[in-house]
Parts: sequence; structure tokens; C-alpha cells
Amino acid sequence: MKEIHLFIPSSGFRLPKRQGKNQIKPCYLDIKSGFINFMDDSQDGRQGIRKLYYCGYSVKGKPDIITFPKCPHCRHQLSSQTQLQSPVPGRTGDPAHFPNEGRKVLLFSDSRQRAAKLTRDMSETSDIAAVRQLFMIAVNLMETLKSSKEVSRNHIYDYFCLAAAMKHVQILHDDDREIFSENCTKALHRYERFAARRPGEYSPDSDMTSAPPAVQGHLMRLFCGGYNTLYDSALCWIEPAREKLFEALDSLEDEYGITVTEDEFLELFNAWGMYICDINMALGNTIPDTIRLEVRKCYEDYGLARGCSFSGTIKKYYGLAEIFL
Repeated sequence: MKEIHLFIPSSGFRLPKRQGKNQIKPCYLDIKSGFINFMDDSQDGRQGIRKLYYCGYSVKGKPDIITFPKCPHCRHQLSSQTQLQSPVPGRTGDPAHFPNEGRKVLLFSDSRQRAAKLTRDMSETSDIAAVRQLFMIAVNLMETLKSSKEVSRNHIYDYFCLAAAMKHVQILHDDDREIFSENCTKALHRYERFAARRPGEYSPDSDMTSAPPAVQGHLMRLFCGGYNTLYDSALCWIEPAREKLFEALDSLEDEYGITVTEDEFLELFNAWGMYICDINMALGNTIPDTIRLEVRKCYEDYGLARGCSFSGTIKKYYGLAEIFL
């Protein structure tokens, strides 16, 4: 997965007449779907399309970050803090305690209140980005490490802690940070024991009930945040456990005489899952509604009420009869 930096042009922006080898090129954002087209210039000027610019430049040693060598607006050289400022002696090689190698980040504002808010927002944004990456690493660990028991979404927190410990990532603040750090240490110690005795295996010991409230909120945001979710970026989806999947297929055939393939069932299940995560935030039955409220206000009841109706949009798309739902 790559990170790409996009330039939002002001009114009347024009590309420089002469460009070097790192040319700035247009791309087109569909403001409704969120998809970006990098090839079709015929979309320029269409309703619902926002014209942006990108460059294929990457800094040496960071091939996964596509950015600009110069600011497209002022044409000044862009340099990161790590390029301009040397690390503080004695604070290198320890990313767990000094992720920026002792360099300080300064924020300027003409208002103390706005500066404090900016600091808080930057910290929260950094945590959200870190959680997103750690979650995908955790999913990969869950799929690659063998386990003596069937693992499910409820065990993702254990793998999440393991991923954070492996990558030396520290997130959260105050009590949440302390709880999370302890859980990370336990997960890594448990993994090292498995690696010594049974390489390639791991059995999770904690679940979402062990997660501090801040982590529960972050993980809830990944699927139910309303925008830029893992569903939106097609990075991850939710499937029923294998045993439950087979039970559902057998139930459809025995009770209704309906025979479908696993892929057909999973397609419908994911459409329904996306719907209830968006409308009802119906994920994580152990996560309290107070945390859901911090993630996103919901104009429907949180979760699914007994006897709730199925999505009319999905029924219409698949041509499903009311009798079956």
C-alpha cells in the first residue's frame, strides 16, 4: 500500500510552462464515491468531479510515499524535518521511546486555545493513522500464524497489541496508554514463547473486553466511522466464522429450500454488514454506546433491535421476496 500526496489547486491555478523530470499531472476525484482517476482527462469539468494534481516523485529510501519535490503553489523546495534537522545524540535507535529521534515539533498559532486544539487534533489524527496501519498488520498476523483454536474478530485486539509491540509503536494517552502498553508487552512475551517452542504458531489470550476505551473507539471507527472506513478503501471486510457460515447455508436449504454457494452468501452478507455498520454501528456487542457516541452520532438506534427489517435497498437489488426476510 502506498501513500500519495495530492495538491488541491486554488481558483485559476496553472501548471508551470516548463517542468523537469518530476512532472505534476492532473487527476480527478469523484466527490461522491471517493474514487480517483489518474488516466482519463475527459472527466475534467464534469459535475461532481474535483480536479487535483499529483507527482510521481519519491524521496530516496521512502518508495511507498509519492509526493512533490517542490510545492506546486509557491515552487519552493519541500523538505522534511528529518532532512533538515539532525537527530538528538543519545536518542537514536530507540523508536519505542523516541520515535522522532529527539526532534521537537513546533506549532504556531495566534491563539492559545486554537494552538491547544490543534495539538490535540494532530495527536488524534496521528493515532488514527497508526491504528489503521497496525490493524492491517494484525489481520495479516491473524491469517498467517497458526492457532490451536478458531480465532474471530473478537480476538483482533490481541493481534493488534502484538503488531504494536513488534513495530515499537506507542499510541494513546494517560490511563489508556498504560493499559495498552501492558497488553502489548504481554502479547509480545506470549508470542516469543510460542516462537521458541512452536515457531509459526500463536494463540491469542485477550479479546476486545481487555481493550482500553480509546482502542475500542478507534477499532469501531475503522468499520463504522461513516467515511474512510476499511470498507471504503477495500482493505478489509467481515465474514462469518466458518462454522456459522455452514449453519446458515444448511438452515437456508432445510427451512426454505434455498441453495446458494458460499460466495453468493458472502456477497449478500457483506452488503448487509456494510449497511448495518453504517446505519446502526452494529459491531462489537461488548463495546458500550458511550464509546459509539464519541465515534459518531447515529440517528437510528445503536445495534439491531429484535424484529428489525432488512435493508430495502439490498432487497431491491437482489430481488429478494419479503417472505424470506
